[in-house]
Amino acid sequence: MQQTLTASVLNQGGAQPFLADLEIYNSSGTKVAQQFYDNTTLASGGSGQYTLQWTPNAPGQYVLKVGFFAPAWGGVTEWNDQALTIQVGGTTSSAQPIFSAHTTVSADSIRTSSYGTADSVEHVAVVVTNSGGAGDMLLDIEIIKDPYIFGQDVVNNVHFNAGETKTFTYDFPVPYEGQYGVTSAGNYHVDVGVMHTDWSSPWVWYNSAASFTAN
Repeated sequence: MQQTLTASVLNQGGAQPFLADLEIYNSSGTKVAQQFYDNTTLASGGSGQYTLQWTPNAPGQYVLKVGFFAPAWGGVTEWNDQALTIQVGGTTSSAQPIFSAHTTVSADSIRTSSYGTADSVEHVAVVVTNSGGAGDMLLDIEIIKDPYIFGQDVVNNVHFNAGETKTFTYDFPVPYEGQYGVTSAGNYHVDVGVMHTDWSSPWVWYNSAASFTAN
């Protein structure tokens, strides 16, 4: 019987074109179906839906993976490695965790360098929700001013019960001008990954989950 899977998308950024990709994998890790939409656009704050029609040819457990890329398969902006678990026939196995994350940034000008110039501390808050079964994860927060990683915070072996939400924080001091031999002023973005605990792959990954500007 043909199945229709739908990914609902909310655009929390600007109205830039992107590629939406939906893929289904079987329990052996083989891709069995794919549908992608190139050069699609959503208004800032707007929402949309992308569908994949698929007819299973064997019983078993399958997983839907959803990714968003720059047009024409450019760089990935977001990847959900376990958007949905699907059981076809047989007995349903233990549910896998399904993680999602929401990131915010706020700033305080509360530090002063040895040179007498004020700088700011950016407060990064990541709210992680598990809408699937119980499981463990690793959280990776990276502060990037292209092409450099200026800060990183990693929290590993965090257990989530089914339906649980947890908040993680990271205080990042914006570097003093020239502290690392580069200009510290400019645009920064926060990349967030909810990973398997052995770093093997992401449960979900967000490029530019949040951004801020240092003057």
